[in-house]
Amino acid sequence: MNYIENKKYLKSNDLHFYIGWCLLVVGVALFVVGELFWLYILPYQWIFSILAMIAGALIAFLPRMNRGTEEGLDEAVKKINEELCGTVSHTLEKKLKNKGEPPSVVGHYQLSGTDLLLKKGRRDEKYRSSRYTTALISFTKDGLYILQSTFSLISDESSRQVFEIPYQNSPRASIEEVRLTLPKGTYLQKELVIFDNGREIVRVPVENSVFVDDLCKRIND
Repeated sequence: MNYIENKKYLKSNDLHFYIGWCLLVVGVALFVVGELFWLYILPYQWIFSILAMIAGALIAFLPRMNRGTEEGLDEAVKKINEELCGTVSHTLEKKLKNKGEPPSVVGHYQLSGTDLLLKKGRRDEKYRSSRYTTALISFTKDGLYILQSTFSLISDESSRQVFEIPYQNSPRASIEEVRLTLPKGTYLQKELVIFDNGREIVRVPVENSVFVDDLCKRIND
């Protein structure tokens, strides 16, 4: 994972992209009307249009070459979760209720907290941040096994906690909603909360999905 590129992405804005595209469109338009319709609005229009297209392309895309991307952050998260899955699967190899079943993975970028870099994706409008929390949940013969991990995408900072809830403690799970005020508006954050004997022990942000709903139902059953 390239921490520096991720940090540049999260601290950047997309103003240069829109300025560059405007210049590019103006350059193309002037070039087309001059070459196809022989309509010249400006002196040296052909030269100006070429320069506008070059400048627009450089302004729009050059700053993006030395920083991370939305896809890059998601891929880094996926890779870390896969490594954690391997760790959990190896640890619980002979203890699983259903032999060979991989852990269920849930989580999301943290959208509130201190020392957090936050950015809304330009293409998918998804919020991402410099910190991610994930939970890997496995059903063993004796109870629920949960590995919760929080890690940074801009440094080597990370933390892990393991929770084991015996079935006789009646583990329960629910989805709660928290309304967050973010730089570009409000956001309704879903959080998976897991209880041990009625006491909350795990709270992890999640994306709204049928998978999470089914996982809750399975835990409660």
